[in-house]
Amino acid sequence: LWDMLEAGGGVVVTHTAARVSTLYIREHATPITTVIGTAILGYRYQPPDGGLLVRLGASMLASRYGFFPVWPYGSVGAAF
Repeated sequence: LWDMLEAGGGVVVTHTAARVSTLYIREHATPITTVIGTAILGYRYQPPDGGLLVRLGASMLASRYGFFPVWPYGSVGAAF
Protein backbone atom coordinates (compact mmCIF):
# COMPACT_ATOMS: atom_id res chain seq x y z
CA LEU A 1 0.00 0.00 0.00
CA TRP A 2 1.38 3.40 -0.99
CA ASP A 3 0.01 6.43 0.81
CA MET A 4 1.37 9.60 -0.70
CA LEU A 5 1.16 13.32 -0.25
CA GLU A 6 0.69 15.21 -3.51
CA ALA A 7 1.93 18.77 -3.71
CA GLY A 8 2.47 20.92 -6.75
CA GLY A 9 2.64 24.41 -8.08
CA GLY A 10 2.85 26.35 -11.27
CA VAL A 11 2.36 29.65 -13.02
CA VAL A 12 -0.25 30.81 -15.54
CA VAL A 13 0.50 33.92 -17.59
CA THR A 14 -2.44 35.73 -19.19
CA HIS A 15 -2.20 38.58 -21.66
CA THR A 16 -5.22 40.65 -22.65
CA ALA A 17 -5.03 43.11 -25.49
CA ALA A 18 -8.58 44.48 -25.69
CA ARG A 19 -11.32 45.84 -23.44
CA VAL A 20 -11.88 42.66 -21.44
CA SER A 21 -12.25 41.62 -17.84
CA THR A 22 -10.66 38.43 -16.54
CA LEU A 23 -10.33 36.96 -13.05
CA TYR A 24 -11.72 39.98 -11.21
CA ILE A 25 -9.40 42.43 -12.98
CA ARG A 26 -11.14 45.61 -14.06
CA GLU A 27 -11.45 46.46 -17.74
CA HIS A 28 -8.30 47.77 -19.38
CA ALA A 29 -8.13 49.63 -22.68
CA THR A 30 -4.41 48.90 -22.95
CA PRO A 31 -2.74 45.47 -23.01
CA ILE A 32 -2.05 43.92 -19.62
CA THR A 33 -0.13 40.80 -18.61
CA THR A 34 -1.06 39.04 -15.37
CA VAL A 35 0.86 36.26 -13.61
CA ILE A 36 -1.25 33.81 -11.60
CA GLY A 37 0.24 31.22 -9.25
CA THR A 38 -1.32 27.78 -8.89
CA ALA A 39 -0.98 25.27 -6.05
CA ILE A 40 -2.35 21.84 -5.17
CA LEU A 41 -2.19 19.82 -1.97
CA GLY A 42 -3.65 16.34 -1.83
CA TYR A 43 -3.49 12.70 -0.88
CA ARG A 44 -3.10 9.63 -3.12
CA TYR A 45 -3.99 6.04 -2.23
CA GLN A 46 -2.34 3.61 -4.65
CA PRO A 47 -1.60 -0.09 -4.01
CA PRO A 48 1.90 -1.13 -5.23
CA ASP A 49 0.54 -4.16 -7.12
CA GLY A 50 -2.15 -2.24 -8.95
CA GLY A 51 -5.83 -1.90 -8.31
CA LEU A 52 -7.97 0.94 -7.04
CA LEU A 53 -6.37 4.41 -7.22
CA VAL A 54 -7.99 7.28 -5.29
CA ARG A 55 -6.89 10.93 -5.18
CA LEU A 56 -8.36 13.75 -3.07
CA GLY A 57 -7.12 17.28 -2.60
CA ALA A 58 -7.57 20.99 -3.14
CA SER A 59 -6.24 23.50 -5.65
CA MET A 60 -6.09 27.28 -5.56
CA LEU A 61 -4.97 30.35 -7.52
CA ALA A 62 -3.18 33.44 -6.26
CA SER A 63 -2.11 36.69 -7.90
CA ARG A 64 -1.25 40.23 -6.91
CA TYR A 65 -5.01 40.80 -6.78
CA GLY A 66 -5.45 38.26 -3.98
CA PHE A 67 -6.28 34.62 -3.43
CA PHE A 68 -8.97 32.90 -5.42
CA PRO A 69 -11.21 30.18 -3.97
CA VAL A 70 -9.96 26.72 -3.12
CA TRP A 71 -11.47 24.07 -5.38
CA PRO A 72 -11.58 20.44 -4.25
CA TYR A 73 -10.55 17.72 -6.68
CA GLY A 74 -10.74 13.99 -6.71
CA SER A 75 -10.32 11.02 -8.99
CA VAL A 76 -10.89 7.29 -8.90
CA GLY A 77 -9.23 4.92 -11.30
CA ALA A 78 -7.09 1.85 -11.75
CA ALA A 79 -3.33 1.55 -11.32
CA PHE A 80 -1.49 -1.09 -13.36
